[in-house]
Amino acid sequence: MPDNGIGYGLLRHLNAATGPELAALPAPQILVNYLGRVEAADGDWSIAAEAGALDGGAEAAMPLAHTVAIDAIVRDSAAGPRLSATWTWAARILDGADVRELADAWFEALRGIAAHVAAGGGGHTPSDFPLVPLTRAQVGEAEEAQPGLADIWPLAPLQQGFFFHALLDSGSDVYTAQLVLDFAGPLDVAALRAAGQALVDRHPGLRAAFVQTGDGDPLQIVLGAAAAPWQEIDLHGASDAEVRRVTAAERARPFALDRPPLLRFALLALGPGRHRLLLTTHHILLDGWSVPVLAAELLALYSGQRPPRTAPYKEHLAWLDAQDGDAARDAWRAALAGIDGPTLLAPAAADRPPVLPEHVVLDLPDEPTAWARRHGLTPNTVVQGLWGLLLARLTGRDDVVFGATVSGRPPELSGAEQMVGLFINTLPVRVRLRETETLTETLTRLQDEQSGLFAHHHLGLGEIQRAAGTGPLFDTMTVFENYPLDASLLEAAVDASGWWTPT
Repeated sequence: MPDNGIGYGLLRHLNAATGPELAALPAPQILVNYLGRVEAADGDWSIAAEAGALDGGAEAAMPLAHTVAIDAIVRDSAAGPRLSATWTWAARILDGADVRELADAWFEALRGIAAHVAAGGGGHTPSDFPLVPLTRAQVGEAEEAQPGLADIWPLAPLQQGFFFHALLDSGSDVYTAQLVLDFAGPLDVAALRAAGQALVDRHPGLRAAFVQTGDGDPLQIVLGAAAAPWQEIDLHGASDAEVRRVTAAERARPFALDRPPLLRFALLALGPGRHRLLLTTHHILLDGWSVPVLAAELLALYSGQRPPRTAPYKEHLAWLDAQDGDAARDAWRAALAGIDGPTLLAPAAADRPPVLPEHVVLDLPDEPTAWARRHGLTPNTVVQGLWGLLLARLTGRDDVVFGATVSGRPPELSGAEQMVGLFINTLPVRVRLRETETLTETLTRLQDEQSGLFAHHHLGLGEIQRAAGTGPLFDTMTVFENYPLDASLLEAAVDASGWWTPT
């Protein structure tokens, strides 16, 4: 507590700015007053047995400042320390039997804690994990499953989606991604390995295991420490095809989500002065924006620097928990009102097993970007608007929906641009065509509609669909990527998958 808890009275009664605010809040109804530990002894200055005030007793005529007052004291004696507590309550407000029941429950909890400590236990309680509603039994189960438990977090909306996809996965996890770093010249392998371990040490979210409670609720259990898997593969003299095969095999090897860390390093020795580092990770840990942040930290650590500390991913989860869910549901309900069904290009594909994606790369000329700039449109709006037009033509509809991935990094969350974790979210984009509008007018309206929903990007897709009463809405999506690349540091290029392949 700030200043050991001495600040409330001063703020409440003597501070002109905070006094009225605190005075407007409800007065506390319960007082817990721990009077300390005293030694029982005989002598001139020992505590008198009838000194009821030390046990919480007070004159019957004294007005009560609280509905319930608990005054506790520990007395030392030859038999050992003993805790006693005096409960005083307003008899016209509370029934004595109710107070007795409350007191019995309090002492039962205290005895349970004492027995646990006496048996050599310690561990956590549900109050240690304010972001997730857990019972004491669930905390015990989590500690038993993950002995190095340090924290328990909820899952962000898209993390929940990845988690349930992994539960249904048949062996080919399409959400495994890979960062490739090529090194030329002498390489200090021990220093690089230490830098990789330092990344895991620096970011608690990289040490998370993803599990379910007995009730089926997903959780991420953060370990206090985790060793970063590291392997070295000698590929001297290997063909380019063999190097590609090893790289692809490393990416295809699945992760067990309950066995952190969900990342691993593989260093390929390609020849004299030529090395390739593969950082393979599950997408549930990181979004694309986080990857260059990690890469920059890795190279800084390798060179002996100490990068500035970044805010932990937990702060983003706390921010999500504090958002107004009702307002967001109302906004999305209004945005999707009147939709007459999903927009599907390949309805038969829903029941097929997942496969790794393939890529087609198209380089666009400068003219579309220049045209968008003249009309105050972002490139993202142009991409989304044109995709909506194409969907309308292919489906024969003038009201279509597709998905779009948003960054999920709110500007009001301090340090969000340097946090490492999964912030992105997939949300519906609705494009409605009107015969009276030009293309520019349609795209401008689309941009305004999307801007109006920016404050509600935190809501999960499943919750949006439940609020709107629509069910699944789309089977296509757009992702407009804009990452914080420090090209001077990495000399990197972005491959078609959206992950980083520095050259």
